[in-house]
Amino acid sequence: MAAQHINPDVFSQLLAGDKPVLVDFWAPWCPYCVKITEAYDAIAEKYQGQIEVVKVNIDDYEALSDQQGVEVIPTLILYQGGQAVDSIVAPESQAAIERFIGKTLPQKPQEENAQVHDMLIIGGGPGGYTAALYAARAGLDVLVLEKLSAGGQMALTQQVDNYPGFDAGIDGVALSKQMQAQAQRFGAKTRIAEVTRVQLNENPKKIETSEGVFLSKTVVLATGANPRELGLPEEKALVNHGVAYCAACDGMFFKDKTV
Repeated sequence: MAAQHINPDVFSQLLAGDKPVLVDFWAPWCPYCVKITEAYDAIAEKYQGQIEVVKVNIDDYEALSDQQGVEVIPTLILYQGGQAVDSIVAPESQAAIERFIGKTLPQKPQEENAQVHDMLIIGGGPGGYTAALYAARAGLDVLVLEKLSAGGQMALTQQVDNYPGFDAGIDGVALSKQMQAQAQRFGAKTRIAEVTRVQLNENPKKIETSEGVFLSKTVVLATGANPRELGLPEEKALVNHGVAYCAACDGMFFKDKTV
């Protein structure tokens, strides 16, 4: 069940109810807003009946987002008893969202999955899904662990022009989903989980995550990279609006310009 998109009237009704309410203030033009969609919808389905998980498009309801003090998107605000109790900006994983709402929900015990996979891949970016594709086509039982959504950093790119095979370019999220679907066509599986600890000197290897413990004969580390932020005021809000982190990816936007 996907998170419900609501208007100000429904927002007021939910706040007057008995359940905690989690609201994602987002916009369709925001790459990171799109990137967390899959994880946010998973939260809505997982905690259905315990917490109201909804979304507000700030383009449609700017006044409401201003009233709630939203300055950067995506901003998730948790309400209880009709009052905002906490907020989080651009969560880095589904587990981070679960930890954020954990204060209103009972803690779940960590389970150990008895199945031993042939290969477990940590990271669902281009490197991770390339490894998954080759291993799955070779007949191995493959599981990809990704903390938020397919594509990694690439999924934040609105227009990918430097990847072979797409002469007109392609949206980063769309390319990410195609990579995931291609690997899954040959049997690779994906689990949204944040890895917290690995024990590689055991046989089978043990991977501890936010979704329990997984076992595997082999482990591929494809954790990718994160951009080094400068910590400047409004930096997050200006990403893709003058602030960029990858010269190879974004340099074309600044051709013949003084920067």
